[in-house]
Amino acid sequence: SATIKSRAEKDHSLKGTKRIIVQRGNVYIGMGRKDNRSILVIPIISAESSKPNTIEYLMLTDIQFNEQVSVSAKVKALGGKYEHIKNLILEYNQEWDDSYLERVDIRELFGLSAEKISESIMSKIAERG
Repeated sequence: SATIKSRAEKDHSLKGTKRIIVQRGNVYIGMGRKDNRSILVIPIISAESSKPNTIEYLMLTDIQFNEQVSVSAKVKALGGKYEHIKNLILEYNQEWDDSYLERVDIRELFGLSAEKISESIMSKIAERG
């Protein structure tokens, strides 16, 4: 990603996903919104004692997803997003099964919102009857 021109070079204000990352202080694994690249963004906390718990930098790196990941590894990697997906499925009065995660492409599992993932899972459940 070092060779790709960044919007931040002209406009230093944080917008979109990067702004959310800084507000929440979470690592982001997913897709770039404009270019669909698979990325990992890690907030870097300041080492200066005068700026404790301040995110000073964002490290962005291109990644490749391993297609052969176990369901338990997906659950662990999703963290709180897993519970959000599960609860959305339960709202449809559909019993939850971790195997539903196998029905979603790994890039989408990390790149889409929990709402979009639950809609995708429910449409696949409906197709299978």
